[in-house]
Amino acid sequence: MIIGWMTDLAEANTYFTEKRLEVAAWDALIDATKTKALWNGYNRICHCSDFSIPATPSAAELLKLKDAQCEMAYYLAIHLADEDR
Repeated sequence: MIIGWMTDLAEANTYFTEKRLEVAAWDALIDATKTKALWNGYNRICHCSDFSIPATPSAAELLKLKDAQCEMAYYLAIHLADEDR
């Protein structure tokens, strides 16, 4: 199932396994929560006026967007409760 720019949850898990040094917050989540974090990360990036996202990203842009989506999901996994307070 497509999750934003990610092909599926397995692709996101591969990102965290291969590219990220610290993954404890991601590993602590269940799959349903990981999916929610990825969707929320995608939405945060898409709806932020600080970014200009191409309608049809190139292959290189898509790789960067996927990385950004994962990083935003990780941030949310750690800090969303703080933001809500």
